[in-house]
Amino acid sequence: MDDFAFSSNKTDQLNADDLIGGPIVITVERVEIKKGDEAPIWIYHNDEKNRSFKPCLTVRKQLGGIWGKDTSQWVGRKLELFRDASVSWAGEAVGGIRIARMSHMEKPWTEKLMVKRGKRQEFTIHPLVEQNLDEIAGIVGEEKLTTYLQGINWITENQTRHDLAQDKTQQIIDRQGSFLAAINKEAGE
Repeated sequence: MDDFAFSSNKTDQLNADDLIGGPIVITVERVEIKKGDEAPIWIYHNDEKNRSFKPCLTVRKQLGGIWGKDTSQWVGRKLELFRDASVSWAGEAVGGIRIARMSHMEKPWTEKLMVKRGKRQEFTIHPLVEQNLDEIAGIVGEEKLTTYLQGINWITENQTRHDLAQDKTQQIIDRQGSFLAAINKEAGE
């Protein structure tokens, strides 16, 4: 059974409490604009319960600032969402959904946005890069990818060996120090 089922609220929208277990990546399937609604942008995504993500004003500003205001262009793009426990509503910290990373951006985006009257907060959103190994092999060639991955594995394995060797060396030095101290103590007496 999916453990996520135990943490999901019964609602028609994604809620911050749904993200207590950690961030999620969603793919935008369609966007609906609901004029006059408190949450005028409804983002439908790859959710088996057909719930929408209704971003707050701060997140809507981020989406428009990064992806632009033409919401039809958002379809197929991805967002990594997380629960920010410090988000407040009516003066009480209740938690809210924030964006950690977004696809279709080349570099981190940082902006100070108004979070409540007279208070700005700096937000940084990083690029979400998702490429599988087949795509990367198609770009750089399978031989280069294999060599690169072997290099990463070698570094990882040897870093572990190096760390173990350093620990062992330190143990030997500590023992030798104790041994030499004991000899010097014997010789001095």
